[in-house]
Amino acid sequence: MSFRFLAVIEFDDEAQALDMLAQASARATLSQVVGGDNPRTSYARVDGPDGLVSMWHKDIFGIVRQGEWVAFSEAPEWIQPTGAHDSYPVLDALGNPTRVTHAGKLWKNTSGAVNSWEPGVFGWTEVAE
Repeated sequence: MSFRFLAVIEFDDEAQALDMLAQASARATLSQVVGGDNPRTSYARVDGPDGLVSMWHKDIFGIVRQGEWVAFSEAPEWIQPTGAHDSYPVLDALGNPTRVTHAGKLWKNTSGAVNSWEPGVFGWTEVAE
């Protein structure tokens, strides 16, 4: 069983909306990526008069990331972690080996631990597609 929180909050200026987005992002670290036959995640976005302003999502690794959501069936682009809290685990949220794309190649975390290294430097093995 899971619960869903939905809200639409209108702001007069972009700074206030982005502040609310940042607050929601900070709280999202407590949410979980839910697996099974219908995996789902948490996300939030700010839309302005001309469309999308900013967005975050909880990725397949359970890490809050800026930008558009990537389907769990696809390996997301590697992003430089800022610390252990957003480094790449050995397994993703669905129990599969962690895979990312980087420099046009597919990589698997083979470090045996949480990995903050860039693929091709340490702890990643290139996967033939």
